[in-house]
Amino acid sequence: MFVYDPHEEGRLLEQARRLLPDREVWGVMHDVMPVLVTRRGWGAADISGPGDPEVRFAVVCMPRTGSTFLCELLAAAGAGAAREHLRDPLVLVLRSAGVDHEHVYRRIIRHGAEGDVFGTKLIAHFLFDACTTQSPGEVLRCMADRGFRLVHLTRDVMDQVISNYIAKQTRVWVARGDLTEQARDRLEQVDYRFDDLRALHESTLCDIGRLDEALAAIDPQCVLRLDYNELVASPIDVLQACGRHIGCAVHPERVDLAKLPIRLSAAVDLHDALRQRFVADLRDQP
Repeated sequence: MFVYDPHEEGRLLEQARRLLPDREVWGVMHDVMPVLVTRRGWGAADISGPGDPEVRFAVVCMPRTGSTFLCELLAAAGAGAAREHLRDPLVLVLRSAGVDHEHVYRRIIRHGAEGDVFGTKLIAHFLFDACTTQSPGEVLRCMADRGFRLVHLTRDVMDQVISNYIAKQTRVWVARGDLTEQARDRLEQVDYRFDDLRALHESTLCDIGRLDEALAAIDPQCVLRLDYNELVASPIDVLQACGRHIGCAVHPERVDLAKLPIRLSAAVDLHDALRQRFVADLRDQP
């Protein structure tokens, strides 16, 4: 039996389970949505998932910092299946009144684990949107206290801005293998709008500041800091560093780099051209 209440689902669950002790009762926000965001598939028999995984980690980052490449690299090497569980559907659940956050987190961790490893990805703006009674720093500190190891992936601010600007206009977020002619044309035909870029630059700097402040609340030993250029230049070295940090055996021999996302900024000429133009125009502003 499934129940749903956008305002007080926790109370409704308690009532239903008390009145129907012989029935299995699940909450749409408490049980169904947390399972669906893991994208692992489920059925009534396995909705509970296995026990708590011993190894837990989270990749924490801004958009367009190479997190998809890193998470797929880790997954290919046997280090969990770090996905963006925290997106708009889960944000809506966490911001709804009467939702037991502990129950939701436990459901995601158990159902989203790959063997004895649970990985997730926290994009800054989704983390900020999900925070209600706690600050982002308190949320990350709570995760660290519960055994999560954090991997903070960063990238040059201007490269983030240009990559995000191109992706938002073209809707090309990830590519693999050789670019199709259609995709290349889309990526090479992006309008230059200084005001839009400047607004994106300012919001990016603001979010980076908030994320850095949140991470400052964490014991530095719990956080591995990685740079985008380091990742693309030496992915296997980064993979092994991540494995040591999160306490998980990794298997580089299983990784086929050709199957991972390509570096879009290096695949087309427009990225560098837009970057140079924007940096020059920004410098000329009063």
